[in-house]
Amino acid sequence: MHLLPRDEKLFDLLIEQAHIVSAASILLPKELAVGDGRQDWSAMALKVRDLECKGDEATRNIYRCLHKTFITPIDPEDLHALAT
Repeated sequence: MHLLPRDEKLFDLLIEQAHIVSAASILLPKELAVGDGRQDWSAMALKVRDLECKGDEATRNIYRCLHKTFITPIDPEDLHALAT
């Protein structure tokens, strides 16, 4: 155990979160553009909800790592703002 733990894992977690946001931003317009007149949007809603859950988990992981790390690669407030 180090006296002043420093964790570079935060960048990996931010990248993971960015991939989830990117996947959601691609999925939603693609699904809405289908325009086949279907009344059942439940499949799309499940996909979006799954990505939302993954995004929430990624955010929680960033917060956990941030609270365990004394010295962060960038300002903790900035990391919190990025995660939010």
